[in-house]
Amino acid sequence: MKNKIGKIIVFLVFIAIVIFLFFLTNKSAGKNVNSTTLSELPESKIIDIVLNINDGNESHEYKIRADSGITVFDLLKNASQKEGFSLQYKESGPGVFIDEIFGVKNDNEKNKFWTYKVNDVDASIGASDYKIDEDSKILWEYKEF
Repeated sequence: MKNKIGKIIVFLVFIAIVIFLFFLTNKSAGKNVNSTTLSELPESKIIDIVLNINDGNESHEYKIRADSGITVFDLLKNASQKEGFSLQYKESGPGVFIDEIFGVKNDNEKNKFWTYKVNDVDASIGASDYKIDEDSKILWEYKEF
């Protein structure tokens, strides 16, 4: 009788340990699978941007809504695809170099090139690196240097 009760107790302890380990491993596995909570996800913000392209003869203006963090280059590229104007560029090590917008190409002989401003301030970094985080005015202009 004592042997039977001893075996039952050992069996019940074994079952309790198995159940405990099962819940312990499932709880930690769930944390690994879902380690990012909603509060940790970056907040996406929609911004309003005015894109103006001035080739010296004509000016084209587009009002665009985009996610904050879009680069000036991606904004120009997306507008080109959506609005159907031509855009040529070269990708290089440090970024992107704009060659042509609306059929107006850079001119090395006349020292005229495409450049951009954000909120009336000349850009100090390349268009593929400049992220727009707030409502802004972007001006691409073709000018002599």
